[in-house]
Amino acid sequence: MPETVEIAIVSFKDSPSSPPQSWLDNLKAFASTPGLVALYFGQQIEHPDKYTWVARWTGQSAIDDFHNSPNFKAWADVYAAPLATSVIKTTQETTGEPSVPLDSPCTEFFINHGASDDFHKARLDPFIQKLVDAKLPGLIGGSTGEYKTVINVNEEVPEQKEVILLLGWVDKEAHTALQGEGSTIVSNLPMILPYSKGFNLYHVNLKKL
Repeated sequence: MPETVEIAIVSFKDSPSSPPQSWLDNLKAFASTPGLVALYFGQQIEHPDKYTWVARWTGQSAIDDFHNSPNFKAWADVYAAPLATSVIKTTQETTGEPSVPLDSPCTEFFINHGASDDFHKARLDPFIQKLVDAKLPGLIGGSTGEYKTVINVNEEVPEQKEVILLLGWVDKEAHTALQGEGSTIVSNLPMILPYSKGFNLYHVNLKKL
């Protein structure tokens, strides 16, 4: 059965140079939750004031059990207290193994907003397959998924369908080096870019907690 993936994007009040230690300790405690396969955390390279954590769950029922557990409210209060903004997205449908890009040294998050109905399977999946078939230097592997925003605090999040591509790279520079005119990536962008209303892209050197 496919894993359920949560992607969270947060920022902190007063823009500290690093997350409060008490908040990090609380997040690490979350890693031992029953049904949680793996938890990752890191700072966005392009936007240093924002951080991303990703949770791989055995399924949606494990998330529901966590939310209904006796200790959840106390944990959530500590989690939310220092945050200026918070967004959590949950997968509805995935292709590929999320562990591949998430366990890579650098993970690219390519978030497509307002995607067409056929965007995920008919456009994004063939796009990533072309990159894999080209054996791009520095590319480790990827996964795609349709996501729904389940928590939104002080952020503008489009309500339309979101489809997210996770790509694993040896480092951000490997990806950047392949973005020139005529490259495999750029040549295949017409497969996807006209079929969503916009996108965000960032990289994170995730650490497993």
